[in-house]
Amino acid sequence: MSDLVVALDIGNTNVHIGLADEKNLKKTWVIPLHRDNPVKKLNRILKGKTIIAGVIASVVPGMTEKFSSGLKKIGIKPFIINFRMVKNLTIKYYRPANLGIDRIANVKGGLSLYKRNIIVIDAGTATTVDVALKNRTYLGGLILPGISSSVDYLHQKTALLPRVELKKPGHIIGRSTISGIQAGIYYSITESIRGIVHRIKRELNKQFFCIATGGWGRLIHRWIDEIELFEPGLSLRGILKIYFENVKK
Repeated sequence: MSDLVVALDIGNTNVHIGLADEKNLKKTWVIPLHRDNPVKKLNRILKGKTIIAGVIASVVPGMTEKFSSGLKKIGIKPFIINFRMVKNLTIKYYRPANLGIDRIANVKGGLSLYKRNIIVIDAGTATTVDVALKNRTYLGGLILPGISSSVDYLHQKTALLPRVELKKPGHIIGRSTISGIQAGIYYSITESIRGIVHRIKRELNKQFFCIATGGWGRLIHRWIDEIELFEPGLSLRGILKIYFENVKK
């Protein structure tokens, strides 16, 4: 049996966990970051499994050490990745150290799977859009407010607006407060992402394969025709790719 590696993608809301060997991502889990003891939950998941390393990509510095220590306690060596460990990718970014490792992992995962010019839309706590060419050049991207942040903001910052269920409205013009909020959020999300994708293609004069990932990725894939695929394990695949490019068996 191949040696197994556990990958951790520590985001602002959830920790995505993947168990893999060098060829395949075998199983995934999601742990809410703000549950009582996410490290303890991780240790329960890994109990009884023979794992040679724990690969961590984190955008939450305070949680990096907690999960790293948790892995050490159960005998798993942590491998914390950063942009300096990224191989076979030219990063066209003013200060690569300021670029979230999750965004690099998304691009690495997308390029390894599809070998095409890609636009990756990660709809999580924030929405990020990242652009890379099939010659393994990362060009940069955009950062937008997250979908849940937009919904919560209207409710929290206004006295009379209720929290609403996020769904596609029947008409662009709302005829009630609730339908007005739903239409506003739906069209602000879909039209902005659709416009961004078209502008990227037009400015670069290239065709791109558009991939959605993240907690809201399945929803925006369903809503936006320009998004061709939903790939929930994209960042984990990229994290593992970075690890195996750095470590020889």
